[in-house]
Amino acid sequence: MSTVKEVQEALRQMSPEDRNRVKAFLLHLTRVNDPEHKAEVTRRLQAMEQGDRVTQAQVEKMHEDLCREGQ
Repeated sequence: MSTVKEVQEALRQMSPEDRNRVKAFLLHLTRVNDPEHKAEVTRRLQAMEQGDRVTQAQVEKMHEDLCREGQ
């Protein structure tokens, strides 16, 4: 088992892309058993099933707008 210091050192040596993957995994771990998060995911899925969706064209426009804004 690694110590916290060993994990921190390993993170320092990772690429930004790998650190982002670790960050996403840690966020997942904080939410995976959270009843409120599960309820929100369920609510969103039900809304999507009832037609509350974003089209590919809308996603592309949002992406272009964010890129233009530098985000």
